[in-house]
Amino acid sequence: MLSFIRRVFERRPDSARVASIVLRALQKHSPGEPFSLDAEQCLIRRADGGVIYLDSLYRDYCQAEPSERKVQIERFVLGMLSADRPEGFDAARARLLPVLRHLLCRLGRDQSEGGGRRLVREAEGAGGWSFSA
Repeated sequence: MLSFIRRVFERRPDSARVASIVLRALQKHSPGEPFSLDAEQCLIRRADGGVIYLDSLYRDYCQAEPSERKVQIERFVLGMLSADRPEGFDAARARLLPVLRHLLCRLGRDQSEGGGRRLVREAEGAGGWSFSA
């Protein structure tokens, strides 16, 4: 009997329900801005064409303790509303950061694996890395 009660109260919340909770919180914190919920795609559209994707929030929400879920949504909503969004790409260019990827994963193919360049460490005094064919 206890396991049945636990399953009822600890079951995974529906993504549409979580999205509607986020929508209500957005409307509460920003009453003048219209938002529209697309529950099927698990996203919220802003009036200016912006999109708030809820997939990551939904995963985090489901993994969080029930007592922490409300705080998690509030933090997410405040992060979405306080984001200083630039008008276009040119305005955002100065604030963009490069994507860091492990270089050896892309260029570290060994000669025995069908060729390609290989990144090798130069001798101690020379310093740095170089490519070998």
